[in-house]
Amino acid sequence: MSELNEPVANWVIFAVIIPLMVGALCALPLWWRRKVIVGNLIGSIVIAVAVFVMIWQQYGALVRTQANCSQQWTSNCADITGVSQYTPYLILVLLGWVDVFFLLVISGIVEDRLRPRWLDTSKL
Repeated sequence: MSELNEPVANWVIFAVIIPLMVGALCALPLWWRRKVIVGNLIGSIVIAVAVFVMIWQQYGALVRTQANCSQQWTSNCADITGVSQYTPYLILVLLGWVDVFFLLVISGIVEDRLRPRWLDTSKL
């Protein structure tokens, strides 16, 4: 049963850091060209695809666990029903939203660094 929860329990850092880094790297060239919104959109799509792949991996682990349990014909297999079967997916989606939030923060930092110093926004 540990195989089922492995991506959520042991790979939380992996699920947050890697999609954020890949999304930021895909968006960075667009941010440098001052196309911040398009860069944020591309980076968010990359993060969404990564989360979708992790959800499918988790679903595959659930199906594999259920198939192994039904083939063994044992009565002590844990039956995952109700809200608990959706918890890993919800956690991965939440981590994806955290990644998108940090991507937007990073894009704001990059935009501030690229803004010309002669532009004084206090007089606008």
